Amino acid sequence: MSIFFHLKNNYYSELINDPEFENNPSRNYIIVPKIKYKGRIINVAIPLRSNININFQKRKGEIIPTVPTPKTRPGNIAGFHILKIIPVNRATVVRYDYDMQARRDLALAEQIVKQSEDVLKQYIISFLSCLEKNEKTWAAIDFDNALQIADTLKAQSQAAFNKNKK
Repeated sequence: MSIFFHLKNNYYSELINDPEFENNPSRNYIIVPKIKYKGRIINVAIPLRSNININFQKRKGEIIPTVPTPKTRPGNIAGFHILKIIPVNRATVVRYDYDMQARRDLALAEQIVKQSEDVLKQYIISFLSCLEKNEKTWAAIDFDNALQIADTLKAQSQAAFNKNKK
């Protein structure tokens, strides 16, 4: 679970129209595999955000705090924002090669994720359970639309692979 990714440009450009989507093409995500949603097993990506309002920390189940990044402003926290999770697959993410400072910052965040893995999964399961019951959570993206886009991109990628294989 502890590898950071970026979204591929084609997925990012499809999601950018969602008003709750985090508009930052270089945002880091961590992949959480094998989460059940509407009878399917999917992978989700949680964004690592540098400037989350401190009031979010008081809302249980929405934030896993990490160490501040150089971009974290006073009065804000850095962390994984559960409300901003998105469905992903191999056709929608790309592993990113970081510079040494970014590697150190992400290694610290990665340690926090490993220590919080069970809590993190519980938060995600709880959040997705609310979505399955059509309980729209404020500040969340349109998860079902994002899942449909991810599925379409995966099918297109597979079709292109099969065509080139012949």
